[in-house]
Amino acid sequence: MVEEISHRMKRKAAFWGLGGLAAGFAAAVAWKRRSRGLDFRDSKYLLPSREKESSRERIRRNVEGFYGIGPRMAGSPGEREARERILAAFSLIGLAEVKTERVPVLDWSGLAHLSQDERFFEAIPFGGTRSVRCEGMAVDVGYGRPEDYAGLSRKDLLGRVHLASVGETHRAQKYIQAMLHGAKALILCHNEPREGKVDFVEIGMGLPLMPIPAVSVSFETGRILKENPRPLVIEIEAERKFCWTYNVTGIVKGRTSKEVLIGAHFDSWNGGAYDNASGLAALLEVAASFQKRPAFRTLRFTAFTAEELTMQGSLWSCLLHPKRLLATSAMVNFDALGVREGKTYLNCPARLEERIRELPAFQRFSSLTGHKIEFLSPPLVFSDLIWYHLVGIPCAWNVDLPVVEYHTPSDTPAILDYELLEAEIDLSREIADFFANSRR
Repeated sequence: MVEEISHRMKRKAAFWGLGGLAAGFAAAVAWKRRSRGLDFRDSKYLLPSREKESSRERIRRNVEGFYGIGPRMAGSPGEREARERILAAFSLIGLAEVKTERVPVLDWSGLAHLSQDERFFEAIPFGGTRSVRCEGMAVDVGYGRPEDYAGLSRKDLLGRVHLASVGETHRAQKYIQAMLHGAKALILCHNEPREGKVDFVEIGMGLPLMPIPAVSVSFETGRILKENPRPLVIEIEAERKFCWTYNVTGIVKGRTSKEVLIGAHFDSWNGGAYDNASGLAALLEVAASFQKRPAFRTLRFTAFTAEELTMQGSLWSCLLHPKRLLATSAMVNFDALGVREGKTYLNCPARLEERIRELPAFQRFSSLTGHKIEFLSPPLVFSDLIWYHLVGIPCAWNVDLPVVEYHTPSDTPAILDYELLEAEIDLSREIADFFANSRR
């Protein structure tokens, strides 16, 4: 009897042992497949390189990969998938100290309802707008610039719903002007006709706190409202919630503790090829090039979360890592690249213009792309560079503006010009190299 029990126990042990080996083997195979996919075969994962793949092909693949995730707002499943891909890519490139850094984010979601004379229009609320219902007469304020308001009387503006067109100034500036001129609400109208719903501006957060409601509408809706200045009703249902999300960072160690930050945000309202899969592809491309040839200063590559929610990811990176901020000698920002319909601008301190003009990539840029680079003066102070600019750190940002597909569902890989994007990445790489190796 004892021998029979012992024999049964041995058979069970053998069975479970074989089962464990099988499970272990299956896990190893799964891990191997995942690793092989990360290496170059599985297109689900983004990589720094593939065999016989050109730089332009790699850039296109990475843009399409991030775009294919879909919306990547902070705290969403899409944002988590993008973060995992960036972690995998940073590790494969060979960056050191690759990790996520937790940041608190005030998330927001909302729906808008817009009506006039019992006719309903589709509208999208500005991120950050509170729940509210308001009524008011509409008034057309052009592009919402100070000069547009100068031709209107205060009685025509006070307590009215201001209709401002996209373009000329940033949406936050239009919002501020509307508040300053006594608006009850702001409606941002697309400035060019587009078929279907692609003409909606899925607007990002203009300000952390939104005292007056604001929504965006299509060109066609804007035209109807401007031609019929009758009372409007705006209703917004919004929810704010606290959540944790993460930046992703890694470094290429230099010969000094001083750092050059190279950053791009990975959140987006839609699939966001232009804003900002283009910047992520640039970040990976530049990281791979510097990993092969370390610089004098340490290079820190950071993918920021929550840029669309008032640059919260980069803000918390500064607040939670003050020693790192003090060690940062310069920043290169990647955001909104590779579209020919706009102009190519370089956003940098005026004192650096002459030195940047001497870079080989700058000198060949026009002949390669047909685009002339224009220096912005004064520089644009938004995107993730804002906090570094405010504390006096030199920042460089190559950006293509204006782009009508910005923050719309039609921001797809098809609107990008990969020859232009590749040239912009080369220029930014040389600017980063100048920051990293300059002994001044």
